[in-house]
Amino acid sequence: MIRCVPQRDSFKLGSAREIFRLCRNITMTIDDESRWTDQELFAYLDEQLTTSMSAELEQELRDSSVLRSRLGRLMGRRNQGDHSIGEIWREQRLSCPERGVLRRYLLDMLDDELKDYIRFHTEIAGCRYCVASLADLTSAAEETPASETRTRRYFESSAGELPKSP
Repeated sequence: MIRCVPQRDSFKLGSAREIFRLCRNITMTIDDESRWTDQELFAYLDEQLTTSMSAELEQELRDSSVLRSRLGRLMGRRNQGDHSIGEIWREQRLSCPERGVLRRYLLDMLDDELKDYIRFHTEIAGCRYCVASLADLTSAAEETPASETRTRRYFESSAGELPKSP
């Protein structure tokens, strides 16, 4: 793990305290054995990594006790209520478009800038929630004609069986 420790000779006393205070707030740590950032590990815990990244991380977790203990420490830190702005952003999915916007995206009713963002968000960033919402909206759109046909057939087949109103 890399620690940020100011050198006494390099800074004035006031600036060394300021740098030390800033370094204490750094949330990303780097282990010699791992290439995974704390943010990626938190995303793994929230099931927000892509499938391929999750598989890579799970393999490394099987092989590295250091990485497993680091993940355990991060889970403990989270359970104590220690959250960064990035964690809150990911947890609340503030960058995810609303479902209605995704529906308009599928209907090609958005301007190019928003379409590009949704494409980036789902294809490059790989937001699993939005990819799942798009898949759900797509399948619902495909099922709509079938369900309308089924409803019409039920009505037509039972039209003669309904009691006549007095």
